[in-house]
Amino acid sequence: MKIVYLITGTFLFANIVMAQFATPYEQQKFCKNLEQVLESGRKENFESISGTNAKQSAILVVPGYSIHLPKFPVIYVDKDKRFIAKTNLNMDSLTSVIQFNDYKDFVYSCLDTSKWKIMPPTVGDDSSTVFITEHQTISVQNLEFFLTIASEKVAEKVYSILFYLRRRY
Repeated sequence: MKIVYLITGTFLFANIVMAQFATPYEQQKFCKNLEQVLESGRKENFESISGTNAKQSAILVVPGYSIHLPKFPVIYVDKDKRFIAKTNLNMDSLTSVIQFNDYKDFVYSCLDTSKWKIMPPTVGDDSSTVFITEHQTISVQNLEFFLTIASEKVAEKVYSILFYLRRRY
């Protein structure tokens, strides 16, 4: 019995150590790609990102198609010119609160706090998103963009995390 606990403890410790080594790389990659998304929003209102669901050709490089945000595997631009990134994870309410705080810190670590103003957290429904209720949201804004991270209730007792970015003008 002690051997099982020892092996399990060693396995958990190894996973925790490996997760800590993977995080800085993911964070750096996320910040770099987020900067590309912001630049696309500045120049063309996310038009080069609108086709990101299609795969990039190995022969012909298509602008914007190579953007990938770690932890947000699904990205697209909706009809209102709003950049959206989804985690595509289904979780219960407690897990979603924990993950929401982790994703919030993950995104905020890329932002320059002297330029981005953090708004107070809100709870409630976003009327622009049909069929999805926002469980909890955190928003930040600067002169150009309005960024929201939301825990969405996608079904009964099922939640997911989304990231919205929209130009302010």
